[in-house]
Amino acid sequence: MELIIEILGRGSHAFDLQKIEGDTIRIGRAFDNDLILSDPHICPHHAVLELDEQGGIVLRDTGSINGTFAKGHKPIESEQKVTSGDEFSLGKSRFRVYLPDHPVADSIRLNWVERLAHTVNLPLVAGGLSLVLLVLHLYLQYAGEISEFYVGREVLGAVGVLMVISLWPTSWTLFARYKKHEARFLAQLSATVLFVIVFTLLDKLKDWLAFHNGSSVLIDGVVIVLSIGLTLLLIWFHFYLSIFQASRKRWFYAGGMTALFVCIAYIGSNLDKDSFSSRPEYVAKIYPSSVSFYSTQTTDEFIKAAESIFEDSKEEAGHKDVD
Repeated sequence: MELIIEILGRGSHAFDLQKIEGDTIRIGRAFDNDLILSDPHICPHHAVLELDEQGGIVLRDTGSINGTFAKGHKPIESEQKVTSGDEFSLGKSRFRVYLPDHPVADSIRLNWVERLAHTVNLPLVAGGLSLVLLVLHLYLQYAGEISEFYVGREVLGAVGVLMVISLWPTSWTLFARYKKHEARFLAQLSATVLFVIVFTLLDKLKDWLAFHNGSSVLIDGVVIVLSIGLTLLLIWFHFYLSIFQASRKRWFYAGGMTALFVCIAYIGSNLDKDSFSSRPEYVAKIYPSSVSFYSTQTTDEFIKAAESIFEDSKEEAGHKDVD
């Protein structure tokens, strides 16, 4: 008799696989068993797997204290016929029994996403993206600072921001470990940092466009759609790195989590927003003329044009007084 025993952990995920041969396979906590389980709720000699008179495989409890149970916590009184794939529990431990010819799932072909995941899981990539984010944060702080810029203080602030951002990929890494999956923290970190960089640049692009064209529903709508799409792709990639799932189920869970974040963001942005504001909306950003869409004037040209307008207005006002 040749059997494959799959030891199950939390969430029915495989913890170990053992291939055992013999007419009788003894299970228990003692070291002379064929399958040794260290669960203190299991007796030294708890149960046996053996062949019956018809040549079938049965699991028999050998008078254990806590008993042996089939799937669904059905107690095994004397013996239970075993078919390939059956699940049993002893104490707080669970295992499945397979025959060597038990069918397995089809192989999964490595795709470009896996190659991308392998690339971004390198320390050089994760470190480089983190450095880019730090420099970007420092530049935006410098560009928006109206008082004296303290480099040391701003660097510490940028490092703090990066540490807070790293909590997100850390949580996904812990989730992957919980699911007994490969924990690729650097890949999780690279994806998160890249998302923050692109999201920040997208937000600054929106401000730049609004500076030239004023508040635009079209621009805001496009930015919102792109932001939701980026969030969906990020969460989908996290699920890809953290757990084996069918493609449709992965998209479903990623979409559901994205919808939840969108609802939270919408409620948060409108929670304290007044229904009426007497102040007009304006873009409180100043950009250099070199990035303007439109042709600009020098200072002298502007003064001359203003003087010309003033003179024309003065002359027109004089004509009205005469009339």
